[in-house]
Amino acid sequence: MAPAPAPAPAPATGTLQADTIVGYWSGDWGNLVFQVDGDRILGSYNHDEGTIVGTIQGDLLVGWWCEAPSRQADADAGEVEMKFVTNPDGSRQIDGRWRYGSTAEWKEDWDVSYSTSEAPPELVARFSDASVFCPKP
Repeated sequence: MAPAPAPAPAPATGTLQADTIVGYWSGDWGNLVFQVDGDRILGSYNHDEGTIVGTIQGDLLVGWWCEAPSRQADADAGEVEMKFVTNPDGSRQIDGRWRYGSTAEWKEDWDVSYSTSEAPPELVARFSDASVFCPKP
């Protein structure tokens, strides 16, 4: 009996799958870890103890980021959109954008790459504190 073929890489467009998101990423704004929480995707990143609460909408993660100290818009929170791309070589990247609040201009500089290294323990530990994850108001 022939072995089953390997699964195809996730498409660059179409419907995003949670398993494409979950894991450890590194790049702009430091290290970033994503986990699934029911129908939400939660993220934890280095910069100012940042967190993300989002959902999958088509081929994007759409959500809200917030950071210390206030975790409030328009100074320390706002919208985020991330497109997850699987390259022909199998590497994965995020092409992300963010903004303060819901009306400021988008900033196109949240680009990161998937890492096979172990996620930093301080980012993983943040998932145990629900109070730091700010859903969009």
